[in-house]
Amino acid sequence: MKPNLFIRETEHAVCVLNAFGSMPSDMLVVAKRHLPTLAEVPWEVHEDMSRLAWEAGRVLERRGAKRVYLAQLGSPADIPTSYAHAHVHVIPVTTTDESARPAVVLSWSSGVIAYDPGEGEALAASLAASFQESPSTVTGTFRRSKFRD
Repeated sequence: MKPNLFIRETEHAVCVLNAFGSMPSDMLVVAKRHLPTLAEVPWEVHEDMSRLAWEAGRVLERRGAKRVYLAQLGSPADIPTSYAHAHVHVIPVTTTDESARPAVVLSWSSGVIAYDPGEGEALAASLAASFQESPSTVTGTFRRSKFRD
């Protein structure tokens, strides 16, 4: 990860601008600990990653995304389209046509975003500032309720 693409950090995760994103402003939330597969991710890390991805999605919606895709991934080995580390993609979609379909957005079929020198860093800084503009208002822990008959 390039440190100049850093956006936000929590106890167990970091959020960065995806250097090989499928859409502009595509972010990655990555566990700080090396955890190759989702089966190895303990609850507290998953919870932290999920919250950070949720916050990132809210930032993208405030910035005009019509839809935000979240995809949590992990792999036991590096593969051509991923790497062996638990992570969450937070992908903004600004269109409502065929290019907004998951099969298109969640692939590199249309290529990857290539930022000009300094452009990715400026975008990462702008996204980081957007987190500060409207921090999350949800605090505390939650409990799971059972459905009642």
